Amino acid sequence: MDERVMEPARAALSKNKFFAPAAAPPARRSFPPWGLLLALLGGAAVGAGLKSILDPGIGGWRRASVNEHFGYARRRTAQILARASAQVRDRASSLGARQQAAAELPADLILAERVRAHLSSVTSHPSSIIVTTRDGEVILSGPILSSEIDRVLATVSALPGVQSVANRLEVHRTA
Repeated sequence: MDERVMEPARAALSKNKFFAPAAAPPARRSFPPWGLLLALLGGAAVGAGLKSILDPGIGGWRRASVNEHFGYARRRTAQILARASAQVRDRASSLGARQQAAAELPADLILAERVRAHLSSVTSHPSSIIVTTRDGEVILSGPILSSEIDRVLATVSALPGVQSVANRLEVHRTA
Protein backbone atom coordinates (compact mmCIF):
# COMPACT_ATOMS: atom_id res chain seq x y z
CA MET A 1 0.00 0.00 0.00
CA ASP A 2 0.87 3.55 -0.34
CA GLU A 3 2.71 5.09 2.64
CA ARG A 4 0.56 8.22 2.47
CA VAL A 5 -2.55 6.15 3.15
CA MET A 6 -1.00 4.05 5.93
CA GLU A 7 0.42 6.95 7.97
CA PRO A 8 -2.95 8.46 9.05
CA ALA A 9 -4.25 4.96 9.86
CA ARG A 10 -1.22 4.24 12.09
CA ALA A 11 -1.67 7.57 13.86
CA ALA A 12 -5.33 6.86 14.51
CA LEU A 13 -4.53 3.37 15.82
CA SER A 14 -1.78 4.60 18.13
CA LYS A 15 -4.28 6.94 19.84
CA ASN A 16 -6.67 4.04 20.49
CA LYS A 17 -5.80 2.27 23.75
CA PHE A 18 -6.68 -1.17 22.39
CA PHE A 19 -4.28 -0.92 19.47
CA ALA A 20 -1.48 1.02 21.12
CA PRO A 21 1.90 -0.68 21.10
CA ALA A 22 2.48 -2.87 24.16
CA ALA A 23 4.45 -1.40 27.02
CA ALA A 24 7.69 -2.99 28.07
CA PRO A 25 7.22 -5.88 30.52
CA PRO A 26 7.87 -5.00 34.18
CA ALA A 27 11.32 -5.65 35.51
CA ARG A 28 11.73 -9.07 37.09
CA ARG A 29 11.86 -9.03 40.88
CA SER A 30 14.57 -10.93 42.58
CA PHE A 31 13.82 -12.69 45.85
CA PRO A 32 16.04 -12.11 48.87
CA PRO A 33 18.20 -15.08 49.84
CA TRP A 34 16.29 -15.71 53.09
CA GLY A 35 13.02 -15.97 51.09
CA LEU A 36 14.46 -18.87 49.12
CA LEU A 37 15.67 -20.45 52.38
CA LEU A 38 12.19 -20.15 53.92
CA ALA A 39 10.62 -21.69 50.83
CA LEU A 40 13.03 -24.61 51.01
CA LEU A 41 12.41 -25.14 54.72
CA GLY A 42 8.64 -24.95 54.23
CA GLY A 43 8.81 -27.50 51.44
CA ALA A 44 10.93 -29.79 53.62
CA ALA A 45 8.41 -29.51 56.48
CA VAL A 46 5.48 -30.31 54.19
CA GLY A 47 7.40 -33.26 52.77
CA ALA A 48 8.24 -34.60 56.22
CA GLY A 49 4.62 -34.28 57.32
CA LEU A 50 3.36 -36.10 54.23
CA LYS A 51 5.97 -38.82 54.69
CA SER A 52 4.91 -39.45 58.28
CA ILE A 53 1.20 -39.58 57.39
CA LEU A 54 1.59 -41.58 54.19
CA ASP A 55 4.10 -44.04 55.68
CA PRO A 56 2.82 -47.57 54.91
CA GLY A 57 3.99 -48.98 58.26
CA ILE A 58 2.61 -46.62 60.90
CA GLY A 59 0.88 -44.02 58.71
CA GLY A 60 -2.51 -45.69 59.13
CA TRP A 61 -2.32 -45.31 62.90
CA ARG A 62 -1.25 -41.66 62.53
CA ARG A 63 -4.08 -40.93 60.10
CA ALA A 64 -6.58 -42.53 62.47
CA SER A 65 -5.20 -40.52 65.40
CA VAL A 66 -5.42 -37.25 63.45
CA ASN A 67 -8.93 -38.15 62.30
CA GLU A 68 -9.93 -38.90 65.90
CA HIS A 69 -8.56 -35.57 67.13
CA PHE A 70 -10.32 -33.63 64.39
CA GLY A 71 -13.55 -35.53 65.10
CA TYR A 72 -13.33 -34.67 68.79
CA ALA A 73 -12.62 -31.01 67.97
CA ARG A 74 -15.58 -30.95 65.57
CA ARG A 75 -17.95 -32.51 68.13
CA ARG A 76 -16.74 -30.23 70.93
CA THR A 77 -17.12 -27.15 68.73
CA ALA A 78 -20.65 -28.23 67.82
CA GLN A 79 -21.49 -28.64 71.53
CA ILE A 80 -20.10 -25.22 72.40
CA LEU A 81 -21.94 -23.55 69.52
CA ALA A 82 -25.21 -25.30 70.45
CA ARG A 83 -24.87 -24.18 74.07
CA ALA A 84 -24.02 -20.62 73.04
CA SER A 85 -26.94 -20.42 70.62
CA ALA A 86 -29.30 -21.75 73.31
CA GLN A 87 -28.05 -19.11 75.74
CA VAL A 88 -28.50 -16.35 73.17
CA ARG A 89 -32.01 -17.62 72.36
CA ASP A 90 -32.93 -17.80 76.06
CA ARG A 91 -31.57 -14.35 76.79
CA ALA A 92 -33.37 -12.87 73.81
CA SER A 93 -36.69 -14.40 74.85
CA SER A 94 -36.11 -13.28 78.44
CA LEU A 95 -35.37 -9.75 77.28
CA GLY A 96 -38.49 -9.78 75.14
CA ALA A 97 -40.59 -10.96 78.07
CA ARG A 98 -39.10 -8.25 80.31
CA GLN A 99 -39.82 -5.59 77.70
CA GLN A 100 -43.38 -6.80 77.36
CA ALA A 101 -43.88 -6.93 81.14
CA ALA A 102 -42.49 -3.43 81.54
CA ALA A 103 -44.76 -2.11 78.81
CA GLU A 104 -47.90 -3.61 80.34
CA LEU A 105 -49.24 -2.20 83.57
CA PRO A 106 -49.93 -5.10 85.93
CA ALA A 107 -53.29 -5.54 87.52
CA ASP A 108 -53.68 -3.99 90.95
CA LEU A 109 -53.79 -7.33 92.75
CA ILE A 110 -50.59 -8.55 91.08
CA LEU A 111 -48.83 -5.27 91.81
CA ALA A 112 -49.87 -5.41 95.48
CA GLU A 113 -48.51 -8.95 95.82
CA ARG A 114 -45.27 -7.92 94.12
CA VAL A 115 -44.87 -5.04 96.59
CA ARG A 116 -45.58 -7.33 99.57
CA ALA A 117 -43.02 -9.85 98.33
CA HIS A 118 -40.31 -7.21 98.10
CA LEU A 119 -41.16 -5.67 101.47
CA SER A 120 -40.01 -8.80 103.28
CA SER A 121 -36.42 -8.17 102.19
CA VAL A 122 -36.22 -4.52 103.33
CA THR A 123 -38.22 -4.35 106.54
CA SER A 124 -38.27 -6.37 109.76
CA HIS A 125 -42.10 -6.40 110.06
CA PRO A 126 -43.52 -6.66 106.52
CA SER A 127 -46.88 -8.00 107.68
CA SER A 128 -47.59 -4.77 109.60
CA ILE A 129 -47.51 -2.67 106.41
CA ILE A 130 -50.81 -2.45 104.54
CA VAL A 131 -50.44 -2.25 100.75
CA THR A 132 -53.22 -0.82 98.61
CA THR A 133 -52.95 -0.29 94.85
CA ARG A 134 -55.03 1.64 92.34
CA ASP A 135 -54.02 2.02 88.65
CA GLY A 136 -50.30 1.78 89.38
CA GLU A 137 -50.40 3.96 92.47
CA VAL A 138 -49.20 2.18 95.62
CA ILE A 139 -50.46 3.37 99.00
CA LEU A 140 -48.45 2.22 102.02
CA SER A 141 -49.91 2.53 105.50
CA GLY A 142 -49.21 1.05 108.91
CA PRO A 143 -46.41 1.23 111.46
CA ILE A 144 -42.76 1.21 110.36
CA LEU A 145 -39.39 1.79 112.01
CA SER A 146 -37.69 5.09 111.17
CA SER A 147 -34.50 3.31 110.12
CA GLU A 148 -36.36 1.30 107.45
CA ILE A 149 -38.57 3.89 105.77
CA ASP A 150 -36.08 5.11 103.16
CA ARG A 151 -35.25 1.56 101.97
CA VAL A 152 -38.94 0.62 101.79
CA LEU A 153 -39.91 3.66 99.73
CA ALA A 154 -36.92 3.26 97.38
CA THR A 155 -37.62 -0.44 96.85
CA VAL A 156 -41.33 0.02 96.19
CA SER A 157 -40.87 2.94 93.80
CA ALA A 158 -38.27 0.95 91.77
CA LEU A 159 -40.63 -1.98 91.09
CA PRO A 160 -41.95 -2.34 87.53
CA GLY A 161 -45.54 -1.18 87.18
CA VAL A 162 -45.40 1.28 90.08
CA GLN A 163 -46.40 4.73 88.86
CA SER A 164 -46.31 6.53 92.22
CA VAL A 165 -46.03 5.78 95.93
CA ALA A 166 -48.23 7.42 98.56
CA ASN A 167 -46.55 7.35 101.97
CA ARG A 168 -49.08 7.06 104.82
CA LEU A 169 -46.77 5.12 107.11
CA GLU A 170 -46.64 5.76 110.86
CA VAL A 171 -42.97 6.18 111.72
CA HIS A 172 -41.76 4.78 115.08
CA ARG A 173 -38.28 4.94 116.59
CA THR A 174 -38.38 1.47 118.16
CA ALA A 175 -40.47 -1.66 117.77
